[in-house]
Amino acid sequence: MKQILGFVHATSGEFRSTQVKHLARDIIEVIEATFPKSITFERQVPSDLWPVQGNATQIHQVLLNLCVNARDAMPQGGTLRLTAANRQFYTAEAAAIPGAQPGAWLMLEVADTGSGIPPDVLERIWTPFFTTKPTGKGTGLGLATVRGIVAGHHGFIELDPKVGHGTTFRVYLPAVASESTQRHSATPFASPGGHGELLLVVDDEAPIRDIATAILTEHGFRVVACADGLEALELFATRASEFSLILTDVDMPRLGGVALARAALQIRPDIRLVGMSGLSRNQIGGGELQEIRRLAHGFLNKPFRAEDLLNTVHQLLHPPATT
Repeated sequence: MKQILGFVHATSGEFRSTQVKHLARDIIEVIEATFPKSITFERQVPSDLWPVQGNATQIHQVLLNLCVNARDAMPQGGTLRLTAANRQFYTAEAAAIPGAQPGAWLMLEVADTGSGIPPDVLERIWTPFFTTKPTGKGTGLGLATVRGIVAGHHGFIELDPKVGHGTTFRVYLPAVASESTQRHSATPFASPGGHGELLLVVDDEAPIRDIATAILTEHGFRVVACADGLEALELFATRASEFSLILTDVDMPRLGGVALARAALQIRPDIRLVGMSGLSRNQIGGGELQEIRRLAHGFLNKPFRAEDLLNTVHQLLHPPATT
């Protein structure tokens, strides 16, 4: 009964303008003081985070629950990463993300390098009282509480589980509107667009493909999207002269981004390449990250902002004139 009452209490409460950066720094102190030394802790919490309209206790609980779950997913050690960032979604981006709306958002990301979430477990992780932990080690209400709190704040959650590579939770909460955020959300930012150039976007994650395609298409580019490196290579081999640039993820089934980049450069040495990844250098695939940075002409960390994507593409296709 106490567990149920706690679950109900966690999804109700008074809302006010809240600076999440202070809550994140409190969580950082807890992690550094209590988590096993076998876990490497990385954090990125800028001082200019937008405030949210919310309940500080509940948001604190969201972060703590996700970080504890990440710790428990790495009994032999690993890397835990806590990231907070301001995100601006425009019409095309929001349309490609379930639960998103155009406007200003605060993103809170908790990522681990554990074993990931198997597909059969993934279907049930949000179910109250479902747990994979031994009896007495978990109530099964942690993620259900997280989901209830985020929904109560009119936010949404992105989950990126990769078996063998770890799990990433991204929580998005609407930022408190200000004159600056309202101005930016009303009209797209002034960013250089394309002139019908054909781009090849390669990623096994459908949301990333959809977002990148929507942003690039809305800003004047033509896009062909592929779900893995092998599909992309087969297409590029027959239409190499038509493409101006390849944007590829690093870690993909069948053929990864490094192998795709090498093959594409063999076919057409002057093709522009942009690598992208959500992995850190300490995760599996760190060597491939270094190699894609060496082969590619640009690199984007996922999740990336629309501004970063457009500016990177523009700089490669239209480099500034040298005198």
